[in-house]
Amino acid sequence: MSQPPASFLFHDYETWGISPQHDYPCQFAAIRTDENLQQCDEPINITAKIHLDYLPHPQAVLVTGITPQMTLAEGEYEYTFMQKIHQAMIQPNTCVVGYNSIKFDDEVSRFSFFRNFMDPYQREYLHGNSRWDLINLVRACYALRPEGIKWPLGDNGLVSFKLERLTQENGISHTNAHDALSDVHATIAIAQLIQQQQPKLFAYAYQLRSKQAVIRILEQHHGQPLIFINPYRSAKFGCVSIIMPMCPHPVNKNATVCIDLTKDIFPLINEDLDTLQRIQFLPKAQRNEETPDIATIIIKHNQCPFLAPIKTLSQSRSQALNIDLNKVDQQVEHLKYICQDQESYANLIMTLTQLYSQTYDAEKPATDVEASLYTGGFLNDAEKQFCQQVHMASPNELVNLKDNTPSPRINELFQRFIARNFLDTLSTDLQSQWYVDCQRRLTNNTQKLTLMRYFEIIEELKSTENLSSTQLYLLEELTKYGKEHPCF
Repeated sequence: MSQPPASFLFHDYETWGISPQHDYPCQFAAIRTDENLQQCDEPINITAKIHLDYLPHPQAVLVTGITPQMTLAEGEYEYTFMQKIHQAMIQPNTCVVGYNSIKFDDEVSRFSFFRNFMDPYQREYLHGNSRWDLINLVRACYALRPEGIKWPLGDNGLVSFKLERLTQENGISHTNAHDALSDVHATIAIAQLIQQQQPKLFAYAYQLRSKQAVIRILEQHHGQPLIFINPYRSAKFGCVSIIMPMCPHPVNKNATVCIDLTKDIFPLINEDLDTLQRIQFLPKAQRNEETPDIATIIIKHNQCPFLAPIKTLSQSRSQALNIDLNKVDQQVEHLKYICQDQESYANLIMTLTQLYSQTYDAEKPATDVEASLYTGGFLNDAEKQFCQQVHMASPNELVNLKDNTPSPRINELFQRFIARNFLDTLSTDLQSQWYVDCQRRLTNNTQKLTLMRYFEIIEELKSTENLSSTQLYLLEELTKYGKEHPCF
């Protein structure tokens, strides 16, 4: 049976907060297009009911305009909500794409699939599937090929890559920013603009969604300068770092350790390892002008980085972006000189390897089971089998699985899963226990809002000047929701 043709699934989440690990989605929208960016299916636009054991961040509600009452009236339970999303994303030959999605939306998907017993990763690689993020393409377009697109300025006087500013500057309709479906339409329009104005750049960036393509370009430029669009570098420099790939990451097999040639490389070469390790995790508040930067950078192969040969940055464009290519060339020559000496090269690689063999071991709060996707390890075979049983069972049969969970974390996830999605199937005693659990989480929680803090934030926001009538209404709705909450 032949696979369907390749397609993009442009998507966006609106959420109750800013943490993919600890907050939850309230809206999802997606539009499927063909490879020419022409819509080929009906849009998806769905909402999810808010959980009883969780309170929304009031600031998020002011941004999205979505209240808990709206989702309880119109939304679906999260399991059904995520099933629909998974079904759309897992369709063969689908490239799931968003705007600034690798760092946020994809993480929302992963954690939401995880707590609903769906595979968090398969939709990113199975059956020819992939994921992509447009924001680094937009940054690369500004840095390397800015012609044909109008570039808005932010409040700081530098180019802004915010979606709503880009659409406004380029005359693209985006009437309801921070509504998921409106943002999806806007993202498609920006993609169409770049594909039209800079088709070669678009096609080049698209193939870098493959980690094999990323590895290939890193290997081809081992010990050679390479352009990297760095989201943490200022727009003053076009978000451009010039890097030199050096060695595999000693811990993360999906990463390469590189030297950042836009920083001074001499501290990396001249300081001893103990000093470098101390500086590496030094909090920003404890740094000063005399604290040297460590000129290293990690490229993660599976996060769609934008990499390009140094020749793609013209002399005139580098000057416009305040990038001193002569200084870069001097550092390249110095590194090449070091690499020619076998002992010096070995010492440099050993330093890089030992730097990233260390982990940041500052004390961290205990991880909630729902946030244990990365810290708890991959699911074992028994846990995977249990996940399959969950999807095969009817709602009334789910309760029979309660005593057969294969591990403590699966047991805790399952207790929450069944209470949030199928509360009516539980006995009166188990329902009562669920309300007790909810009250505990809403009164004593270090990672999510408590009822007390929830009301404090609402009052703080009410005292803000120049609130619109809509914002005041939303805050009143939040107050009403909190006071009518069963755990209040």
